[in-house]
Amino acid sequence: MANQVVTISVSDSGEILLGEKGIHLTTTNIMASNGIIHMIDGLLYPPSILPILPHRCDVTESKITMVSRV
Repeated sequence: MANQVVTISVSDSGEILLGEKGIHLTTTNIMASNGIIHMIDGLLYPPSILPILPHRCDVTESKITMVSRV
């Protein structure tokens, strides 16, 4: 999400939500050797990647083609 704007909102119950889909911020301020980690329960991705993402990522397709050579 470098150089992208992320919307942050608060639900009626006080949960912090990120992005247009309202991804929950689950854990905050986890100390790491190179900074602080905040855990979320989803993916944040820039809008520019949407045209190249598959519409479904839970479907696996495979195709076997038999070719004979003389």
